[in-house]
Amino acid sequence: MKYYTNLSINCIIKEKIIAIGNNAEIKSKANSKYESIDLNGKVVLPGFIDSHVHLLGYAKSLIGIDLSNTKSKEEVIEKVKTRVENTEPNVWILGYGWNENDWKEIKLPSKAALDKVCNKNPLVLFKKDGHSIWVNSVALKKADINEHTLDPSGGKIVRESISKTPTGILKENAIYLVLKKIKKENIEDILPTPVLNSSTTSKEIKIKNMGNIYNAVKTASKNFNKVGITSVHNMESMNRQKILFDLNSEGELNLRIYSFFEQIEPEDLYHFKRNTKLDNRWTKIGGIKLFYDGSLGSRTAYMIEPYDDDKNNYGVKVMEKQEVERMMRSANQLGLNFAMHAIGDRANKEVLDIYERVLKNYENETVLRNRIEHVQILRREDFVRFKKLNLIASMQPYHLASDMKMAEKGWGKRCKWSYAWNELVKNRVHLTFGSDCPVETINPIRDLYVSITRRKEDGYPDGSWYPEHKLTLKRAIYSYTFEGAYASGDEDIKGSIDVGKLADLVVLSENIFKISPKDILNADVCYTILNGNIIYSK
Repeated sequence: MKYYTNLSINCIIKEKIIAIGNNAEIKSKANSKYESIDLNGKVVLPGFIDSHVHLLGYAKSLIGIDLSNTKSKEEVIEKVKTRVENTEPNVWILGYGWNENDWKEIKLPSKAALDKVCNKNPLVLFKKDGHSIWVNSVALKKADINEHTLDPSGGKIVRESISKTPTGILKENAIYLVLKKIKKENIEDILPTPVLNSSTTSKEIKIKNMGNIYNAVKTASKNFNKVGITSVHNMESMNRQKILFDLNSEGELNLRIYSFFEQIEPEDLYHFKRNTKLDNRWTKIGGIKLFYDGSLGSRTAYMIEPYDDDKNNYGVKVMEKQEVERMMRSANQLGLNFAMHAIGDRANKEVLDIYERVLKNYENETVLRNRIEHVQILRREDFVRFKKLNLIASMQPYHLASDMKMAEKGWGKRCKWSYAWNELVKNRVHLTFGSDCPVETINPIRDLYVSITRRKEDGYPDGSWYPEHKLTLKRAIYSYTFEGAYASGDEDIKGSIDVGKLADLVVLSENIFKISPKDILNADVCYTILNGNIIYSK
């Protein structure tokens, strides 16, 4: 048992916070069995809650080729070349994190560049936003994709303008044409690993993959702890969620996990939830997550008006309204929450329409915590609808820093109502924050800076980007702590520093309330405390 002191907060903790007071009060309640840690005025906050992650996806990215922060197509090719030289023929090679919008030449790449360095291995490179992949000719051939292949519903095979030959870029649901082939070849959960080849047995693949993925998930968990995160809301498929459940039940992860499931029918998830014993303090089932549109980076966010720099492009609607409504209605009636990915203004408008129809006839005693993920651009009249429908806006502050230049090119004057955090708060909407890791790196302190400045780390732009949507520091922290707890229905047990709540805390090196916004970027996490135990210290 320990108690922590600083200039403003002093507390005694076990697994929960059992007392709060000034130094004299706390010392009078603590006895020799307690270890005292003087924080010398450092700030103690509730543990950060990242309300939108893809934990297995992040773990996989730690194993595959890391293409994040690459500044040119040529840099990507060099990384691929190095991996190919150390990989046997016929082995699937995967990479993660490229983004042509960060390159010197902003232009979608093609299979030709990959074929020059990789012609004996199927190669799949996931774009940073996860809504596009870049593949070589070997991968296209294995997936039987050619000039005669039709675009799947909600997906796009990018083609040469005259020959209609696939260029090697697949968007949205077209991605699954390749992913299905990878799974068919017994590569467990499309995990990249250098031991896989055509002579490896299915049993050997599964054993080696599971060893790799378990270690990768443990590393990922530690990386979350390093930045002060104690809880995450995870958005992935059943197979991936089960891996996390197994590890958490064995005490292998220092994270509380709230799960939304992709690619599953509501009835199947309902029965799984009823028949699965979980300690909800550590692992909790939230509901179902679906995609309504794509992303800004892939130019597939679904818009009311076309993109300013692509007058024939309105984005991509990934699912039909009728199917979304059927699944949403079924999930809610079974007491399951619903999370809907919507980025474009038309996607958000139509998702709000669907929620309106479903909730009008909702008949269940369960208090729902339905949500929309990303909410990157809205019509002016749609802000108030979030509050009327009691929907949670789940947003990721660093998307603004990554996307503002793309948004200006694609959305122009419509950007006035994009990433509009303060407008949602003024309309009394529950606004919860996260990272969308591995799309963005995990760094809540940096995200707080972006939330209160609406600038990138380098200070761009000189003024704030649509400054009317800035948040106060206190409100930004609230969205990264209490609102995350509210979104999972756990606001009574975590998300704030109160007696009786779980002792999930983070200690920062600087008093971020008393320094300039720019200096907040220099603050470090000194301790991360979960369930009363120090799980990270610098």
